[in-house]
Amino acid sequence: MHTVFTERRAIVFAAEAELASAREKAALWTELSDEQLKITTLGTDDTFFDQLLAVEETDNILVRCDAAAAFAAFKRRFDVIRAGGGLVRHGDRYLYIYRRGFWDLPKGKQEKGEAIRDTALREVAEETGLTPLVLREDLPTTYHLIRRKHDIALKECVWYAMETPETAADTATGTEPPALKPQTEEDIMEAVWLTEAEVLARCPLMYPSIAYLSHCRFGR
Repeated sequence: MHTVFTERRAIVFAAEAELASAREKAALWTELSDEQLKITTLGTDDTFFDQLLAVEETDNILVRCDAAAAFAAFKRRFDVIRAGGGLVRHGDRYLYIYRRGFWDLPKGKQEKGEAIRDTALREVAEETGLTPLVLREDLPTTYHLIRRKHDIALKECVWYAMETPETAADTATGTEPPALKPQTEEDIMEAVWLTEAEVLARCPLMYPSIAYLSHCRFGR
């Protein structure tokens, strides 16, 4: 199963055996009801993907197909913008930001010649004022479409789990989380530490790609 997000919906490429799970998960990530779902079979017409993008944003789309091959074909149609970001933990708290009316995670575009891990660390530091950081495991990569002036681009965001040095040294740390400084010039209004329950409660106010990542991380 492979998923591409827009601002409010999911386009899911899934095999027949994955359809039931994909249907349930798409509704969870986007907060769109089961009735707000269109199921189609991958077409051979050159305009099939264009037709997908023309579907109203009010509906998720589930494409029955060979998921890996269909997603690869879909991805080739776009200019791919690579970005890196992080989900930072301190004790039992996680760092989230509030930007343009949505709860989000710090991330940003990869610079030329920059390793994607360095991109993720730099962007977290720039957007929240938090440094140093300790990189941990890879998290799922997300894909979402960006409408530009004359076309649509596909943003590929590579995510990492991160920790503050205190948490990295002592998993039972009870110290207060470090202070944060949101990058207001990037429209970040808040940078806060949230418990797992607080994160899940905010999922309806997240972009679907961030809700997806949050649910993946916290086991739903």
